Amino acid sequence: HAGGTPAVHISPRLLLWSAMAVVVLAKFSSLPEAVVARSLLEAEGIGVVMPEQGLVAGQLDAGVMGGWRLLVIDEELEAAQKILRDAQVGI
Repeated sequence: HAGGTPAVHISPRLLLWSAMAVVVLAKFSSLPEAVVARSLLEAEGIGVVMPEQGLVAGQLDAGVMGGWRLLVIDEELEAAQKILRDAQVGI
């Protein structure tokens, strides 16, 4: 646009996450199980963060790290737990 500072687009979800409490939803001992759970949640519109995913350089053993964690915002915790319970994954 003419003059001034260009508009910056920030994802609404990013703004939401920065303002909310993030909690551990579940811990998995295997990466495939954690990925399946994350996919189920994302398909239902639940935002999920898996902090250990970046450490998969040489397929690091999650047992060494204490497992693969799935984090969700506090407001979505109950809905996320129900989705995993219904699918009989992890909880």
